[in-house]
Amino acid sequence: MMAKSLNELRKKTKPEVQLAARAKAVDILAEINLAEKRKARGLPDQPKSVK
Repeated sequence: MMAKSLNELRKKTKPEVQLAARAKAVDILAEINLAEKRKARGLPDQPKSVK
């Protein structure tokens, strides 16, 4: 069985599924970026909750 190319799989995927996947990827990349900035400044990964 030959592996399918990513472009072939994308063509078969519904547009709304592609949009949801793209939105999730953007959120994940934003979280990674924020975590890297916190680490560079020596801040904890998660801010303390305000009481």
